[in-house]
Amino acid sequence: MTRLDPVAYDETLHDVIVPILDHTYTYTLNLKKKLQKQGYFTIAISGSREEEVELFVKHHNFDDWTGQKLHRTNDGKKFTGEVTKTHTDKRHLLEKLIAKHDLTYDGSYGVGDTGGDIELLHSVENPIRRSSDEPG
Repeated sequence: MTRLDPVAYDETLHDVIVPILDHTYTYTLNLKKKLQKQGYFTIAISGSREEEVELFVKHHNFDDWTGQKLHRTNDGKKFTGEVTKTHTDKRHLLEKLIAKHDLTYDGSYGVGDTGGDIELLHSVENPIRRSSDEPG
């Protein structure tokens, strides 16, 4: 069994992720930009690893975010095997971020493209379900 080396992961992450940062739904990014111009606070909740999500959300100017955490040893040289998952209860994660920033659901939008997004979409006023094979 090969184990993921966190040092090698960190060293190659930028080279692998940066070239694909714009490979996302055009519709969703345009909606996010429109809503931000209207004063909306934007949140990204992803089941991808937090290091990858961080590059994406900073590139696209989200206000806050969360991603799956692969815990590391104190020196950062090994993964402990502990994982904080973010793809299983996105509604709860959204509730935590809303409380953190003193937000409400009034006029809220949510965009999802997987079954793991369904509960989150039920909690917002304007749910938008995108098919993962849908263009743009």
